[in-house]
Amino acid sequence: MIERIASPIPTVGTVLARTRRHLRDEIDILFAGTPQVAGVLRAMLLGDRSFVDRAEAADFQKTGVFHVLVVAGLRVGALAFALSWVGRKLRLSRVWTMLFTLTLLSAYVAVVEQRAPVFAGNNDGGNCRGWRIFLSPSGVAQILQPWQR
Repeated sequence: MIERIASPIPTVGTVLARTRRHLRDEIDILFAGTPQVAGVLRAMLLGDRSFVDRAEAADFQKTGVFHVLVVAGLRVGALAFALSWVGRKLRLSRVWTMLFTLTLLSAYVAVVEQRAPVFAGNNDGGNCRGWRIFLSPSGVAQILQPWQR
C-alpha cells in the first residue's frame, strides 16, 4: 500500500516556475492553431526562446529586429511607465503608485526567463551601482535568484 505524505512547502523558485509554466501553457492554448505565433509570443512576453526555431531567429537577426524577442531594459521600462500611469489614473498617492509599480514590475521580472539583457540596466560589466540594484525589479530578482546570473 502506498501512503501519500505531506508535500513540502513550495519555495519561491518553485512558485515562480509554476507561474512561468502556467503562463506558457495559456499562450499555447490561446494560439494552439498557430504554434509559430505562440513561440514568438512566448519569447516576447516571457523570454522563452526555446520554441522559436533557428531559421526564424535568423530571420529576426537578418532584419535587425531580434531585440523584439528579448525581454530587456526598454520593455521593462515601458511596462514600468504603463504601471505608473495606471497608478496615477487610479489616483494613488506617489508612494502607493511607486509601490504598485515596483511590486508588479518585480513580479514580472521574477517570472520572465532570467537572462543577461534583463539585468543589463542594473550593472555595467558586472559592477553594481550601489543602492540602485536593490531598488530595481531586476535587482530584486538577482537577490531572489542569484544562481541564474
